[in-house]
Amino acid sequence: MNGTVSNVMVKIGSYLDLNTPVAEIVDNRQLHLDLFVYEQDLPRLRNNQVIHFTLTNNPGKEYDAVIYSIGNAFEEDTKTIPVHAQVKGDKTSLIEGMGITAVVSLGKATVPAVPADAIVTHEGQDFIFIQTDAHGEEEHHDEAETGHQPRRGRCPRPY
Repeated sequence: MNGTVSNVMVKIGSYLDLNTPVAEIVDNRQLHLDLFVYEQDLPRLRNNQVIHFTLTNNPGKEYDAVIYSIGNAFEEDTKTIPVHAQVKGDKTSLIEGMGITAVVSLGKATVPAVPADAIVTHEGQDFIFIQTDAHGEEEHHDEAETGHQPRRGRCPRPY
C-alpha cells in the first residue's frame, strides 16, 4: 500500500477488533479537487476542461487539474454545484484538505491586454495611456534642450 498516514485513530494500549479503523492513509498520487461552482457558471464547464489552481498559503506555485465529473444537484447550504477534477503533474506540497484558489480555463480567446504595471491609478480611477502620434518619446525634448515648455495633455478616459 502506498501513501502517507494522515490520521491515527487509536492510542497505544487500545483494544481493537477486525472492524476498528486504525489509521487513514492518503495516496497523494491520486489527489483530486472538490470545487463548488455557482449556477450561473455551470454552462461554461465541461469534462476534460483544465483548471489552474494555487494553494491559499502558497500563491506563487501553480498546479493543474482536469475536470472529470460535474454534479447534478445543489449543495444545501451554499446553493452551489460540486465539480471534481483530477490533479495532474507535480503534486509536491499538496495535502488533503488544503484550501485553494482556482481559475477555470473557459477557452482560447485572444483579447487585448496590458501588463498590470501599465495601469496608473489616480484618485481612485484606473488609467491606461496610449501613444497616438507617430513619434515616439525620443522626439519629445525637455525645456532645457529646446527652450520650449514640455507638452502637456489631458488624461484619457478611465479604463
